[in-house]
Amino acid sequence: MSMINETAIPRSIAILHRKAQRFIANELREYKIGASQYGFLLRLYRGDGVSQERLSNDLYIDKSATKRIIDALEKAGYVYREKDDDDKRAYKIFLTEKAIEIKPKIMDAISKWNNLITKGISTEQNNFLIETLDLMLNNSERGDKNE
Repeated sequence: MSMINETAIPRSIAILHRKAQRFIANELREYKIGASQYGFLLRLYRGDGVSQERLSNDLYIDKSATKRIIDALEKAGYVYREKDDDDKRAYKIFLTEKAIEIKPKIMDAISKWNNLITKGISTEQNNFLIETLDLMLNNSERGDKNE
């Protein structure tokens, strides 16, 4: 495989990720939700009341960055912390009503981004892309376990 092909996929994924972060942050600017924060809200929409450590693991973000992001979301009124009854050193993170109310705005921003980047891509191509990315993700998971 040539050097260009070896770097094309990681480079494209990285650039798309950065552009997505910028696009979605711009869409959510009026709600004071930054690029690093909306992913945490998305995870919490799937089920809140989880520990900061669990969020770090689920989102593949180090613990200190998770703390900073949760601090910012708490300051903005989107989440609150409660002591974990099982582990007094840990906190569980919960969504506020304010966070629940803006969920449609976040989902709309993601939908706009998805529509933008998939314009001109057929359903078959889109399905193939999703399957391929899922396979790549699974491969990376196996690689993580081997480290």
